[in-house]
Amino acid sequence: MFSNVDAMKPTEFLSFAQKTLCRGQGPADSRSAISRAYYSAFLYCREKLESHGLAIPHSAKGHQQVQSSLLNSGSVKYQAIGSKLGALQTKRIHSDYELSKADVENLPTAKLHVDLAEQLIGEMSDFDSDPDLPSVLTAIRRHQSSPTGAR
Repeated sequence: MFSNVDAMKPTEFLSFAQKTLCRGQGPADSRSAISRAYYSAFLYCREKLESHGLAIPHSAKGHQQVQSSLLNSGSVKYQAIGSKLGALQTKRIHSDYELSKADVENLPTAKLHVDLAEQLIGEMSDFDSDPDLPSVLTAIRRHQSSPTGAR
């Protein structure tokens, strides 16, 4: 039985994506690297938001809720992170579900998206110590309690 101390961390998905890129043996590696990179960034952002008491569903709705929270944070920095996370999610969907999308099958595209996930994690890493955090959390809570934010 695993304890919470042993729980997997979102950045482990990023490490896996990077290792998959290094192996780079074909389209499945590129697609898998993009998918794992997205989940690394998404889960990292979700954990940061939840650590401040924000409610994020642990379901398909959670993906949109994380992006929406960041986009409605009142902070240009976090709005950009939310937007980039949305773009990364689109590529993850192409990688996992749209086999006709060949652009996600090449290593340079996969590397670009793995690097983007690493960048997003880096940008969110100082969320807890951001001097604007109180106003960011207020804006997100206001959005979440609105009819459009509670979806």
